[in-house]
This record gives sequence, structure tokens and C-alpha cells, in this order.
Amino acid sequence: MNMSKFPSILNASWALMLTRYIMVASSMISKRSIYSLADLSVRFLLNTNQRFYPSFYAMKYYLLYLVWAAVANATIQGLDISHSQSKPNLTEAYSVGLYFVYIKATEGATYTDPKFASHYQAATNASFFRGGYHVARPDLTNGTAQARFFLSNGGAWVADRKTLPGLLIVGLDAGCTGRKVNEITDWIRDFVREYEGTTHRPPVIATTNEWWVHCTGNTREFKDKSELMLVKWGDSVGMIPGGWQFATIWQYRKGGAWGGNSNIFNGDAQALRKLVEG
Repeated sequence: MNMSKFPSILNASWALMLTRYIMVASSMISKRSIYSLADLSVRFLLNTNQRFYPSFYAMKYYLLYLVWAAVANATIQGLDISHSQSKPNLTEAYSVGLYFVYIKATEGATYTDPKFASHYQAATNASFFRGGYHVARPDLTNGTAQARFFLSNGGAWVADRKTLPGLLIVGLDAGCTGRKVNEITDWIRDFVREYEGTTHRPPVIATTNEWWVHCTGNTREFKDKSELMLVKWGDSVGMIPGGWQFATIWQYRKGGAWGGNSNIFNGDAQALRKLVEG
């Protein structure tokens, strides 16, 4: 028996099995579950030791295509990254169907992410819709000052058909920082007003249901102005706070195959482009 043909035969068998697996998965399970299964498959494929499968390198991209064919048809995927992901593989991520990325630009009153410029350029080169995000620190300075800081350090929206409106992240790493409900709400209002006044686009607001209810009193003030990015890791988006009818973006998992956190956009390609273009 010619054993040299064995790896190719094995890879062909894998391809057939994976094709059947994806077709079944696409028709029987949720979009969220399809992505989870695909992500696990991608992690396996990218980490397989190619020394044992000489033809595996050539097969990898075919297999990735099969895995992500179902995902691309099911929903629009994205991610968010910071300096914590030193070398996210954005080119390959885009090639298999991820289309938008938020990149950490600033935090508080003085911190700028050291990887923002290189990550932003990599996202641009890979053809992503991309934008910056700011991590709010109401305990340091007021919302107006932090919005200006964000705008001056990569967070501004521009009408280039590529840039997402800036993302304001509130309450993910801290409690209410000793502030009362009305003080937190005033802080967010000041940030949104300053950002919108400069760019003519309100920022997207990212938060958790629990923080928003506890620290803003579940205010409904921003539901008709800013889009919501809800952070809720798991299989369900859960409760939607603040009177928003739905989460425009759902961050459903910490981590992903290409680095960063995993997000789903609630809409089709046309709706995503509308978010980008205003």
C-alpha cells in the first residue's frame, strides 16, 4: 500500500465530513450555535500540527471556507480588540466573513491604547468597517472632557464609508464609581452631546443590563439617540435595558479565533452600512 497518499485521502475525507456537518448545522441550529461550532472548528484547524498532514496547508483554506459559508449566510460577525491582542489576524478574519471591528483608542482622561494606530491600520488594510472605542471613567473627569479626549485620539467619526461611529463603553470594569444615578446619567449625556456636536453622529453605547439598571436607574433617555451594544456572554442576549427595543450589536463571548471579543450585528449588510454611513 502506498502510504504517501494516506494524508491526502484523510484530508479529503475530513472535507466531505465537514461539508455534511455544516449543511446539517445550518438548517437545524441557531445562528449563535453555528458560530460557536465554526469557531471551535477554526481553532482546531489553525492549531493542527501540519507535519503530520503534508497536504493540510493547502486544504486549510478550503476547510475554512466551508466552515464559514454557513456563518456568513447566518449573521454578520465582528470583533473588538485592544492592546491585549498584540497580533490579531484581521486579514484572515475578514477573508472568512467578519466585517466590522471596534478598536480601543482611549480610557479615562489620559490613557491612549499603544496598539490603536497599528490595529486601526491593519483593520483598514483588511477592508474592515472600523471605529474606535473609549472606556468611560466617570470617577476621573466629566463626560465632556473625556469625549474631547477620545475625539482627539482616534475616536472621531468621518464620512468615508469605512468608519463606525465611536463606541462609548460604560460600566464593564467597575461599579458606579461612587456616583449617584443622576450623576452617571449626566456624565453619559455630556459625553454623547459633545461627541454628537463634533461629528454629527451620536456614539454607540456599550454596557451590561445589570450595570445600566443599577447605575443609571435604567434610564430610557438614550434609546432614540444612540445604538446599543449589549455585553452578555452566553447563548442568549437576555434582558435589554434602557428602553432599547434590541441590541444593535451583541458581544456574546470573551475571545474568538482571531483575537478580541466576539460580536454579532443585529441586521443585514445594508443595515451595517447604514450604521457606518449615518
